[in-house]
Amino acid sequence: MPKRRPTSVNSTAALARHLGLSRWTVSRAINGHPEVNAETTQRVQAAMRDLGFVPSPFGRALRGGRTRTIGVSFRELETPILVRKVTVMQKLLRARHYRPLFELIEEGSDPGLEVVRHFAAMRAEGVVLVDSPVGAESAPWLDFLAQNRIPSVQLEPRGLVAHNAILLDRRAALAHVTEHLYQLGHRHIGLLGIDRSFPLGVPRCDGVADALSAHGARFEECVDTIIQSNRRFEAFDYGRELAEFLLGRPVLPTALIALNDEIATGAMWQLQRAGLVVPRDISIFGFDNQPISTQTAPRLSTVDQQVPEMIAATVEMLFELLQSLPGTTLPARCVQAQVVLRDSVAPPPVAVPGYKTRRHARS
Repeated sequence: MPKRRPTSVNSTAALARHLGLSRWTVSRAINGHPEVNAETTQRVQAAMRDLGFVPSPFGRALRGGRTRTIGVSFRELETPILVRKVTVMQKLLRARHYRPLFELIEEGSDPGLEVVRHFAAMRAEGVVLVDSPVGAESAPWLDFLAQNRIPSVQLEPRGLVAHNAILLDRRAALAHVTEHLYQLGHRHIGLLGIDRSFPLGVPRCDGVADALSAHGARFEECVDTIIQSNRRFEAFDYGRELAEFLLGRPVLPTALIALNDEIATGAMWQLQRAGLVVPRDISIFGFDNQPISTQTAPRLSTVDQQVPEMIAATVEMLFELLQSLPGTTLPARCVQAQVVLRDSVAPPPVAVPGYKTRRHARS
């Protein structure tokens, strides 16, 4: 007579009784412990699938166990580059038998503190704060996590952080881009959607200034920042609006560096619609190396954030902190971006039909 399927298996203890194994063995098999042989692990996993049993991480936490949960907060998730980061992070955490708990930090009195408190209530073992503020605004979040002995890593915080952080070297990337444009002969550069009024704009402007200064040129003399008050940073429409605003000026830059690929693509469309040829009349650089950058005509030169390397560094730092004593700090790591040269950049034109370059405006 076939063995009757149990009506309910709602705990690891019940699953162990069903399989005739010790609770210790079943628990370790569920957690992928290397001391459990592969045959036993497969048997436990097959029984879980057959019985529809999912172990409760919070039940394990109440017994002093681990939830294998990592809290991950974002300020927004509307940009393709952040979606890529989420995807890679989830993959890397799952490879370590952990699950991410994602939270968006919305506007409010102190939404960040509310989010990290939720992570603590859900027994998250560690926290990753993506695009978090620095200084007084985020200090209560970090203090709360430290008091509860929950290690945290800041991924691309909005400013310089000395410890427990992974940073993208935007300054070096923009210096590289500007140096390339300068070597091609460009002396009048426009920054689309970039200025010093927002945190991640500061290192970009500094990088442009660094490259120009190395040639004895001044940022104020060579660079125009083209930015509108209704900043829709990630919208193609914003790129078109910035290009339209630029086309209203009598003097046109010979090269543009955009905040991201979406703005660069929108600007390229508007400039071409106005009769300009990219890169014959004007060169364009994007940022992020999104799939759209290879579909434009011409293909867009851009900057790759090295997302897999950045997220791997974040996960590695977090797990090093998880294995360290509470209060441990690790030096911030800076990831180098990669400049990707394609077809949207060329030497500056002798003259742009209907416009002047700054060079010709002075003659």
